[in-house]
Amino acid sequence: MLTFIAQIVGPETVQVDWFEQLQQGGIVVIVQGLLVIALIAISLERMYALRLKRFSPVGFTQTMLRLASNEDYSTMESRCQKENHTLARVIAFALHHGTSSPNISDNMQDIAQREIETEYEKLASLSLIAAAAPLLGLLGTMIGMIESFQLVALYGDEGGASMLAGSIAKALITTAVGLIIALPALFLHHTFKRKLQKISKSLEANMEALYLSWFLGTDRPEAQPEESAPSPLAETPEQEATEAAVS
Repeated sequence: MLTFIAQIVGPETVQVDWFEQLQQGGIVVIVQGLLVIALIAISLERMYALRLKRFSPVGFTQTMLRLASNEDYSTMESRCQKENHTLARVIAFALHHGTSSPNISDNMQDIAQREIETEYEKLASLSLIAAAAPLLGLLGTMIGMIESFQLVALYGDEGGASMLAGSIAKALITTAVGLIIALPALFLHHTFKRKLQKISKSLEANMEALYLSWFLGTDRPEAQPEESAPSPLAETPEQEATEAAVS
């Protein structure tokens, strides 16, 4: 059982049974407990989901570039179909539509951006928990204070300060629990957001390397030799005949 010992004046001590205090929190603490379970579940899911290999695995870009240099596009397509990550889906789209098609670069970026934005949307639940937990705590505190004033209205001065102290302590426990939940939720939200930003930069860098080194290199049409224009100093046969007649 959780206890907290505070030193008072002299040898006397006060022991606070936090488990009992949580039980006195009522329905508000129960809802906050559900938020704790949701926070743990969402955090574990985000830790598993926000891995680099789900978006841009290490070495996959180099493998694609090597296959492209050998013009082994069938292997590239089959490899992309087997892989389950964003970069593979982007390359498969480029292979299907042709890298020389107009706006291919914008279309590739749109595919990657949609998947990254989907992951950002899933982080909103953490920010919701961080905002809702202290508000629930404040609600529990307000309910406890209302109960305290009702006791004062009912018993007047007969109950004394001890009666009010118990009700106020019961009320404040919900605020403490709300802050305890909100702090790690806020920290995890910013941590996962920063991790997703790094993943997005890595994915963008690999897409750019593929586009510049492969797409522009293999599908760019070769420059056609320009027709040699006649020199302005060179005389045409008609000019030579005219000069011969004049002479």
